[in-house]
Amino acid sequence: MRCDAPGGKNAEGRVTRSHGDYTGLARDYARFRAGYAPGLPAALLGLAAQGVRAVDRVLDFVDVGAGTGIWTRMVASRGCRATAVEPGEEMRALGRLTAA
Repeated sequence: MRCDAPGGKNAEGRVTRSHGDYTGLARDYARFRAGYAPGLPAALLGLAAQGVRAVDRVLDFVDVGAGTGIWTRMVASRGCRATAVEPGEEMRALGRLTAA
């Protein structure tokens, strides 16, 4: 199927979205988005910590395409400095609400 424009209609007249376009879907995304596997944060943070000097005890993370901030909050709750970068205004706003 060919779409004339992102968020346009395809040849069958069905509304389509560009891959990764969550405009207007932030609340559903937050509600239905599956969480991460329980051991994943500890495993990834353990790997990241291997490259950190003992004097730099705190890890810095930037979560690009953070959505509602699920990963950002998980990393921050484990003592890391985390920065969320989210281009979608609605997702970013919902992330701020859930972070408070």
